[in-house]
Amino acid sequence: MDARGTTESWRTEFLTALMQLKNLPEGADSFSPHQPSPEMFKLAVEVLNAINRDLPPPVIGAASDGTIEITWQKPDLEKSVFVYPDGTLEFLIRRNRTRESGDLKLDDVNQLLADF
Repeated sequence: MDARGTTESWRTEFLTALMQLKNLPEGADSFSPHQPSPEMFKLAVEVLNAINRDLPPPVIGAASDGTIEITWQKPDLEKSVFVYPDGTLEFLIRRNRTRESGDLKLDDVNQLLADF
């Protein structure tokens, strides 16, 4: 437990799921997920380190180009952070039947996840 009386085991789960992406094959095709680059892993860890509170564990996956998707879910809400090969971040919010997306800066990650 941390000083706030919460457990932050989600951070360990985050890192474990992220490291499992290293088992994916290198390269890219249009069908299967592929291993992200070392720079993308580093940026995903920076996203983790930017979060200053306890959260539920996210779902973490990779796309065919190695893009890392980090998603937090509730029954009526889903928020995703995408780490792209070019070193940029993007967010996607799905709430009921609405969608919102855009560029994301590390400084804005906590605000994005305020609903969790």
